[in-house]
Amino acid sequence: MIRRTGQWGRVAMGVGLLLCLCIGPLAKAVNNPGDPRIQDVKEKEVTKAKEGIDYEEEELEKKSAAEVEPIAGEKIKITSIILQPPAANWAFKTFPDDASNFVEVVVGLGQSSGIITQDAQNLQFWGTAPTDTADLWPVKAEGNLQPGGGGGGGGDTQWHWSAKVNQVACVLFLDDDNDWDQDHQDDIGNYVPKGYDVSGENPQVVKLIAQVAPAEAAGLTATFSLSDTTSYPGYCMNKGTSTEADFSLPSTTTVAFAADGTARIDLTSRDYAGYTRVGLVIKREGKVVGGTTKTVPKDDNGNHIADSGWDATDGNNTEHVNDPGAGHEGDDTDSNPAGDGHHGDFLTAFEEYRGLFVRDHHRRTSPARKDVFVYSEVPADGTNPTMGDAANLTTWNHRIYQSEMNANKTINFNTAAGMPGHGQHNDRWAVRVTDEGYSTAYYGYAFPLDPANTAPGLYPNLIDRCAVYIQTIRENSNPTHDRTTVDSAIDTPFIRHVLGHEIGHAHGMSHYRIGEEGVANIAQASPMVTGVLPQAGIPQNYITRDTIQIRVRQ
Repeated sequence: MIRRTGQWGRVAMGVGLLLCLCIGPLAKAVNNPGDPRIQDVKEKEVTKAKEGIDYEEEELEKKSAAEVEPIAGEKIKITSIILQPPAANWAFKTFPDDASNFVEVVVGLGQSSGIITQDAQNLQFWGTAPTDTADLWPVKAEGNLQPGGGGGGGGDTQWHWSAKVNQVACVLFLDDDNDWDQDHQDDIGNYVPKGYDVSGENPQVVKLIAQVAPAEAAGLTATFSLSDTTSYPGYCMNKGTSTEADFSLPSTTTVAFAADGTARIDLTSRDYAGYTRVGLVIKREGKVVGGTTKTVPKDDNGNHIADSGWDATDGNNTEHVNDPGAGHEGDDTDSNPAGDGHHGDFLTAFEEYRGLFVRDHHRRTSPARKDVFVYSEVPADGTNPTMGDAANLTTWNHRIYQSEMNANKTINFNTAAGMPGHGQHNDRWAVRVTDEGYSTAYYGYAFPLDPANTAPGLYPNLIDRCAVYIQTIRENSNPTHDRTTVDSAIDTPFIRHVLGHEIGHAHGMSHYRIGEEGVANIAQASPMVTGVLPQAGIPQNYITRDTIQIRVRQ
């Protein structure tokens, strides 16, 4: 307060599966579709498998001389796996007919190790899994449960899973600046999602571009799909209420390839931290001949934060923030400024990445810098609300509109269980500043929720409001000493001073008088000085004795 007279107060193994790999005409099994070993092989499925990897000779037509057994350790593309579960009632989920599921095999001759299968949710490995997962292919389930006979710990019931041979190489690009036709670059490496504008309309629309060699394009279609798409409440931490999907595709998701070898579709982004997995399936005459997937944004470490990081700002300063890494989405360790040693600002790393609106403009903030949020109803110049000298705090400072906090003054209210880092979420309050007219005792006052709490040691979540008594300031300022007359040369700078003083109290700083704590005169003072009459010329910057008391959270 400023008294008129002076002071204040993840994959499971050991399931015992017997896995057999059917390699035959359908397999076209080697990694290079042009390999001579697979030339002239006819499309015919092997429906039975012997132990290890073997051919059902009685069911195969004469093979060409080029057709040989695969080499141990070779990576192949498969068309059929027969699983012999230990019990007849063993269940797997079926694969959807899209590119969000894959199968890859490393051949182990005379044994079934190294085969991978995947249900709709989980990978399951038998033996040693391959380390190279860069070349994975779309998978589809075929057939129903077929009873078998004898052995195998309760039956050799067979499940047939099929993978279509990938015959067409394809690349999936994201174009977020509409310049792909000029640079042919994938923007995914630097892409950070954007959402609706302040009106809650006009979401971001980017382009997905599937590319094949133009010579392959005739008769091809691309079907795009989304999976694992987030639906966070609102579209940033303090705007919107909808829980619609954060990414979406148009109602028609199958697109014919053009003569230039591309198939294009719009991807709509509604949230500043949305996440999805794009699936691409390429077909010719109804048969899958290619596909791939891509997470949007790029997120190799799986923390649902763009691997590229983001640009943070307070409206005046901008700095790049790196992805904090997996497991650090909930960190709240802001240490600049050091203040009284309490790190953090009640915003997790994920919340700072998702950002919020400040006076109708979206900002992402920094997990390294403590943030101050002020909603002010006080116009120092009689017209425009301001946070006064508090704008000079060494924190990152944000003056917000009332619509950018909820009724409890919370500015990160758009949160829900399941969001990254939610377990470490705390409501973060803004400081509300009001003009309360006239007081017989104070020019301003910071009202704690508990009157027993005083600075130093206060922080925004302990503050009810900060009041400024503008009529009192006018009555005590030269030359008119009139509550209704604006003496701008004195009133405006002194109102700014009182705002800086009370908002300072709300962030841990105590006040002092001239002659105390080494401050000999007004020229050495700061917004935290008290016991002075309304006047111009009070320094507007905080001094060391102030800044070492700054506190933003408990």
